[in-house]
Amino acid sequence: DIPPAQLKLAIMYYSGDGVDEDINQAVFWMRKAAEQGFPPAQYNLAFMYYNGNGVDKDINQAVSWMGKAAEQGFPLAQEALPDFIEEQTNH
Repeated sequence: DIPPAQLKLAIMYYSGDGVDEDINQAVFWMRKAAEQGFPPAQYNLAFMYYNGNGVDKDINQAVSWMGKAAEQGFPLAQEALPDFIEEQTNH
């Protein structure tokens, strides 16, 4: 299955595990997996936007990606989404 492999590659680039650390490649592969509807990638991409890791900090994008993962029943996203929405409301 391709999205899980893309997520793994993104994490490898993010952490420098087996490859040179490259945040741009991490974002590229994370987004590829997320755009294919893979909840763990959507969840991780949401945090990248939330924290501004490799992308400009963007709470609206963070909420959007976390919402996509939560809608698919991804438990970690369902747990995090209310905090993301609260942060969005406070901005």
